[in-house]
Amino acid sequence: MISAPNEVHPYRFGRIVLLAIEEILGVKEADDLLRHARLSQPFKRSGTSNAGAKFHFKYILRLQNALEEAYGPRAGAGFCLRIGRASLKYSLREFGPQLGITSLDFRLLPLHPRLEAGSKALADLLNMITDLQIMQTSDSEQVCWKFEHGALFRERQGKEYCCTLISGLLQEAFCWMSGGRSFLAQAHHERAGGALMCAITIDKTPLG
Repeated sequence: MISAPNEVHPYRFGRIVLLAIEEILGVKEADDLLRHARLSQPFKRSGTSNAGAKFHFKYILRLQNALEEAYGPRAGAGFCLRIGRASLKYSLREFGPQLGITSLDFRLLPLHPRLEAGSKALADLLNMITDLQIMQTSDSEQVCWKFEHGALFRERQGKEYCCTLISGLLQEAFCWMSGGRSFLAQAHHERAGGALMCAITIDKTPLG
């Protein structure tokens, strides 16, 4: 049975991503993938709930690795991007009023301030419910999210490797906030103060 939004899970963000995985891969395939990657416990319901528990980013990285191993690097990254995009609607169902981006006042903002405010609200939410610490910067053309890669990234140093799922979530957020338009998003890694960081930049101007 596909997971329902009101089922009890150990982590709120784990439940959101689980629903997105099942939507993109199908329930059986999702279950097989999570079991193979030893990720069933973080993503599946546990019968107990801890509203203050923070979802560990390492689980997202392990999921990305498992998708690449199962489907190949290119297809695995594609699935991870789609899972990230699908995660947005479940995030809105769970946290829409809290994010403040479903109100009429927000919808009436000019496009660029709306995108900047909405992405900042989403970053603040992820900082609260996961162990990520996203730092948002912006200029007249782009919004940028930066966060530390973590140990799993360092194990794969030398490869172009960043979090595709988070990129998909941000890209879909821009699409939703703009009423269905597409935006160019790019992810790369960089060093800052000795730490390896993931940087996701997304243009404020829609494509086309």
